[in-house]
Amino acid sequence: RGAIRRLSLAVNALGDDGARLVADALAAGAPLDALGLGSNGIGPDGVVVLAGALGRATSLASLDLSRAPSTRALGGARNEAGDAGAV
Repeated sequence: RGAIRRLSLAVNALGDDGARLVADALAAGAPLDALGLGSNGIGPDGVVVLAGALGRATSLASLDLSRAPSTRALGGARNEAGDAGAV
């Protein structure tokens, strides 16, 4: 009943620590269809942890790690997956 299906947390300075918390929620079965994490300063470690949770996030069809349009206006930091985050 009334579960959140789409969640945008863009430009919230989550960083790798926040990405770990989000990954824990995904792995625990959060029933999301779409998750927006753009411009949160998530680095390679956070991206790897998120990728690891995707196998258990069976309902998730969309994960957005792009640069959010409001990044500059809100002083956000882009995500930097780099080669180490390419899994």
